Amino acid sequence: IMWPYKRERAVMTGGKYIVPFTEKGAKLAFFLTNEENLAEFAGKLYLIPDRKDLADKVKIEDPLINEVYAVVMKDLAESTRGSMVPDWYDPDTAAIVQTNRTVINDHIKAAIAKEKTPEQAFKELAAILRKAAGK
Repeated sequence: IMWPYKRERAVMTGGKYIVPFTEKGAKLAFFLTNEENLAEFAGKLYLIPDRKDLADKVKIEDPLINEVYAVVMKDLAESTRGSMVPDWYDPDTAAIVQTNRTVINDHIKAAIAKEKTPEQAFKELAAILRKAAGK
């Protein structure tokens, strides 16, 4: 069913990351995120693409799933981008998140690559973001 009506009702939470560590991994990442491939995967696996521009390119053969997909995509289309990624548009957090995007990514990568423990990466990142927020 559709989300209860209100001006903002989308549920997308923002972009996802693929972190390849090899050339083969990079090729796979580009393959997975290619517009045509992403639309095909979404259609065959009944996934909602995280890109609104793919909405019309996803082809779903199952009539019931196709109907559900249409409802979800309508909700997304009728919501603004700001409702989908609150931290990027919220006046209290947007500047901090956008300014520190590289820092955030670097700390995630360091934890994934085991250059730092997740706890170390999180604590360092928290300190950086607190300082940026003036807290």
